[in-house]
Amino acid sequence: MPPPRRNSKPVSSGRYLALRHRRDRLNALRGIQLTTDSDKSPLQRGEQRLHSSYVPGLRAGTYTVEVEQTVLATTESSKTFDKQIQRFEVVAPRFALPSDCIYSTFPANGTSAPVTCLPHVVLNDAILPWERVADDRPAALPARDEDLPNRVPWLVCLTFEVDELRLGQEQLNGPQSLFPSLPNPDTKRTQSPTGEVDLDLKELLQLNPSHATTPVTQIRDATETKASVIAIPGRLFNSLVTAYDSEGEPHPDQKFCDTSRYRLLAHVREIHTEGMAHAGAEDEAIDRRFGIVVSHRTGPARRKTPTMLVSHLLSIERVSAMPFPVDENKRVVLPSLFSWTHMCVPPEMMDIPGSMDHLAEGSAMLRPSLPDSVKTSVSDPTVAEEMLRRLKDGYSLVRWRTQTGEETAAFTRGPLVPAAVKATLENTLSNAGQSLQILDKKLGLMDLSYATAWNLGRTLAMADPAFTAALCRVRKIVLQRGSDKAKIQVMRATGMPFQTKRELVASLQSLTERLADMSTVADLSRENRWRRPGSSVLPVHALDSTLVAAVYQDELDRAAYQVASGYTDRPTTEEDGVMPAPYDELNIPHSADWVVVLQFALNLRFLIPVPFHYLVSDMAALPQESLRFFHIDKNWSHALLDGALSLGNHVDRDCDRVRDAMHKAIQRYHQKPHAELDDVPLVPEYGFLLRSTLVTQFLDLKVTVESPTGAPTSCVLIRQEVVGPGIMLGLLSQVPDSNYRLTFTQPAHQQCFSIGKSLDADQVIIPFKKIYSEEGHDSDVDRGEPLDSFSWRRTKQEPHAAPMHKPGTGAVYLWETEKDADDTRILLLDNLARSVYALLKDKLGFGEEKPTAAMMAIQLNDPCWQLKIDPPLPAMIFAPTNLNSLSSAPLDIDLWQPRVQLLPTRPFRATNARRAPPSRYLTAAAPVASIATLQQQAPPHFSRGLLPISALQITKHLRVDPPPPPEHSDLPVFNFRVLPASNPAGTDVVESLPYDQDLVFSIVYKSHAHEWDLAEAVIKVPVGDPTRKCMTRRYRGPGATMLSNLRFNVLASYSSAEKCLVFKIAPRKEKWKVPVQRIKEISFLLSRVRVQAYPGKVAEVDCSAHLTYQGEYFTSKPFKILLAAPKKVGS
Repeated sequence: MPPPRRNSKPVSSGRYLALRHRRDRLNALRGIQLTTDSDKSPLQRGEQRLHSSYVPGLRAGTYTVEVEQTVLATTESSKTFDKQIQRFEVVAPRFALPSDCIYSTFPANGTSAPVTCLPHVVLNDAILPWERVADDRPAALPARDEDLPNRVPWLVCLTFEVDELRLGQEQLNGPQSLFPSLPNPDTKRTQSPTGEVDLDLKELLQLNPSHATTPVTQIRDATETKASVIAIPGRLFNSLVTAYDSEGEPHPDQKFCDTSRYRLLAHVREIHTEGMAHAGAEDEAIDRRFGIVVSHRTGPARRKTPTMLVSHLLSIERVSAMPFPVDENKRVVLPSLFSWTHMCVPPEMMDIPGSMDHLAEGSAMLRPSLPDSVKTSVSDPTVAEEMLRRLKDGYSLVRWRTQTGEETAAFTRGPLVPAAVKATLENTLSNAGQSLQILDKKLGLMDLSYATAWNLGRTLAMADPAFTAALCRVRKIVLQRGSDKAKIQVMRATGMPFQTKRELVASLQSLTERLADMSTVADLSRENRWRRPGSSVLPVHALDSTLVAAVYQDELDRAAYQVASGYTDRPTTEEDGVMPAPYDELNIPHSADWVVVLQFALNLRFLIPVPFHYLVSDMAALPQESLRFFHIDKNWSHALLDGALSLGNHVDRDCDRVRDAMHKAIQRYHQKPHAELDDVPLVPEYGFLLRSTLVTQFLDLKVTVESPTGAPTSCVLIRQEVVGPGIMLGLLSQVPDSNYRLTFTQPAHQQCFSIGKSLDADQVIIPFKKIYSEEGHDSDVDRGEPLDSFSWRRTKQEPHAAPMHKPGTGAVYLWETEKDADDTRILLLDNLARSVYALLKDKLGFGEEKPTAAMMAIQLNDPCWQLKIDPPLPAMIFAPTNLNSLSSAPLDIDLWQPRVQLLPTRPFRATNARRAPPSRYLTAAAPVASIATLQQQAPPHFSRGLLPISALQITKHLRVDPPPPPEHSDLPVFNFRVLPASNPAGTDVVESLPYDQDLVFSIVYKSHAHEWDLAEAVIKVPVGDPTRKCMTRRYRGPGATMLSNLRFNVLASYSSAEKCLVFKIAPRKEKWKVPVQRIKEISFLLSRVRVQAYPGKVAEVDCSAHLTYQGEYFTSKPFKILLAAPKKVGS
């Protein structure tokens, strides 16, 4: 991902495209003109502006300021003060670049490009190539910066073969080393895969003069301590700094290295970033400037197989001061500030237009490629057809573990679906997500899509502490305001008085008396922990009263609307009945906490925090080099949001009414039109996924929504992001129709640079483009056609290129310095620039005074390719439970139909808690008491309850087998104990207390593990008839949970045949067997047990444990639970 621009304001949200669209429309209606840092008019869509150079006010170096002041007075003679001299230094990078300097490269690291490609680097800082002076010699010498507007940059991009930079061990560490020896002889210098060697700066001045030379002569102004360098062979370096004439021959009188050609290989490009995923991700400006440095060296043209190349961004500071030529037996050491590798492939292997055509021809909806009919060996063919239909509807088969621990198959699907889905869950709330599972009765498989979304939303919310805290505060405000209003409304309607704040303060005098009586209230005793008050003692204004319930939700909704509203200067009262407009990110919020909640909710609606494997559950639906379209399942988005808003519910057990109120407030945000814009906020309805090497090569691949007729379209691209390697996601504000199409365009700053149309071992063909120096040529319909085209052949008699046509144009490409060596491969920029300039001057009246870097940037640019495609029209709309296939060779499918057994559910019955002695409870008047009733309440715990023993799938019948064979004679030994959770370190005696308590079933490994594997353990505890020794008469608690060993699950059930509780302890993964050597204990906790009381000192309850090893050996061990009457106080 490219780094952001330094000192820029990054986008505050992944929804910046939607926010920018509404903000721009609102500013246009209000007549607000945004300022720009450019002195020229802002660019329009599709425009770019090129500059040959961009020199800062002061380049890097040391400067002196002299100030001399003379004061003139009418009454006295003039006075001249002493001259003041101030010396200061302008610092700029020299041997290393900050991490945010490199925006992108072409070809991208590790990718491929044709032999005609000229690699280039895109810089975030547009002035970086000119921040330092490439040549600080006196102005009398040539090759200085007088050639305005062209200036020689201090950074150049050069491309090499890997072997050209490779150094042997003797050159790195031996006696013939180019570098000084290291202090530690055991330390060896190494060379990176790109040919770089890391040096201390002082070592750069201590090179071996017999084998290396460098233009670096001083390091006084360096801010770095280390540098990465490459060593270029002397012969190759000479070809890179030779001054060539028009025929490609070196100047015979050249004394110094010539770097003037590089002035034409760097320029500044100012672009309009709309529709770009990274370059446009800024809040303030939509126009950006980039510095671009291009290489003039190509890959080998003779080879027909891919060749590994390495490109370097090098410093050529003071290279022009080096004597020419350099000894060919030496290496020239230059600092490398950035490098990357890429492949050079034959032209037929790299085709951007062909890639775009392939994407257009293979575009489809997001689903795996499947036929319309199947061949199957299943007895019921409709089952196979149903399975195929499900897969075509975007579902994937996944492995699923049920709540009881068994593994099975299930369906799942993300929010990106191949057809529109009716929104049927907008008013549905879930407390655990399990209620959102949908059973396919034809296939016997569960659909986990919405349950997965709910759990993901809850997980994402818990991972965001800012949202969690803000959500809890919003819940508190909504609950407090809504409950207060509802209570006051009911009390006023029933004629009951209520106290104002003043009256409440006056009644505080009796507070101390009431506090003193609290210690005598019998309801505070421990045994009343689970007691629930009856309806006869319920106050009229209690939240569970039917009178309050009738108005409670409305007051909560009104409170949520107030919290979610925007600030207004007009005060509103309850009598107005008018709510302020909701906060929409364009006005001032009423609550700062609601801003956090709303932004998180909208990010979920835009799928920003959703991991990609939830968006696309099966990558078969998105193959390589594909373009897929999709609808967004609003039910999935609603379940995702509902899971996030479910946090912080500490009041409602069944229906979370505060969450419902927040949902309605968010729906009001989506449905309430803006007062000035007269439209609702944009939300994603449709979208596309592009998976292609084009995304890798062009991270800023431009995507726009256009009308075929050129008229404005209401469809807006509201999210564009590269979500993975080579994968781009785009979300649109509406489903497709005939009024818009998508256009994919190469970004202006990441377009390829190439030498010309073709390059091989004998010929280069270069079309000369139409380039205008003035505006007003948009009407030229043939502007994209070349002005003329020329070809040059490599002669067999001479080593340089000779023109085939137009003899006056000279040589423009140099293949080699020696016959058949193919070692140079450089573009002669000055010769090509003169030829292009002469042709433009002759045929188009080009207005520039000389060839410029901007002119050559346009000439060397590859054509800008576009892909225009009409998205598929929407298919049939269907509901989640009404499956319709939308998709064509039959496919052989063998379906295994599992035998699915539905577990019966048991509704939870209210606990018959013991009634405590009467105490002080508020009572309402008789007429009110006859109306207000208390609704049935579930206990505060979320209970799993007990399953009948028939629902448990126990591997073998429980039995005591004969002793195992001798090799397995020593079975593992476990100790079994039952302890009260309130005193686990005490004795094994459990007191029969008059209230529910928690028991610990301690199962600890003792000895004889050997090679045994534990498959399962079953514990049986008698319950029921008190005439026999039983642990409890009836168990209605939430069940059992493992204490610390999470390799196992424990499931409690009741066996009516044996009249006992059965606890099955089994490994979490089906068919697993855990080695006993890894087991220290498998203890579990049984919650809320009312222990049976027996007369006498201690009662013994006979229990049994049955353990299965290796899946075939069984052992049974009895143990006892000791019950005792509670101790009397003072005994």
